[in-house]
Amino acid sequence: MTAAVLPSASATPSLDSLNAASPNLYGTLRTMVNSPNVPEDVKEKLNKGIDFLTGEGQGKPGFLVPENAPKINQFLVPTMADKCIGGESRSIGLATSVPGPSPLPLPGVPADQLGFIFTGLGTKPLAKQQSTEMNVYWINIANARVGKTTLTNNGINAESGPAAVNATADTGKGLVFAVLSGGITVDEKDGPVNCNYTPTAGIFPVG
Repeated sequence: MTAAVLPSASATPSLDSLNAASPNLYGTLRTMVNSPNVPEDVKEKLNKGIDFLTGEGQGKPGFLVPENAPKINQFLVPTMADKCIGGESRSIGLATSVPGPSPLPLPGVPADQLGFIFTGLGTKPLAKQQSTEMNVYWINIANARVGKTTLTNNGINAESGPAAVNATADTGKGLVFAVLSGGITVDEKDGPVNCNYTPTAGIFPVG
């Protein structure tokens, strides 16, 4: 994992709902993400994630949170990989986060950190040799920490699948904006298959 600390924001917007908070919340995110101290690969992914959620860029609509939607720790929209299951069919990806302290997912998530888990639904177990990788690019609006966390094989669903990877980010307490992007290599019947999933994003409270 790579990480950096930016100058602290003067105020941290609350997350009552993504739609209501977006003018202040995303404006603060833009300022922090575009700091010279943010690595270019992290900056690119986070800016694309903000574009997606706000509807900016290429005229695409943003993601609208339904009224009275439950507060869950899933990334906001499903992610998918074509030609994944058996090298032919589409797999839907399930991406979630778990704030610490939590004993699961293994090896556990410490306090004031955020665990990320990705599962490729319908897939066989992970291949021993991974030729692609799944990354989470994140920024904490409260303490200005920013980083890239690579999800790895920690033995989840190792025997029969579906393939799953996870890792923990030392985000500290606060509101974390995260973008998940990349893929996994799965051990399908006819050999290893690279499943490259569409990106997704989310905002998660920690602590």
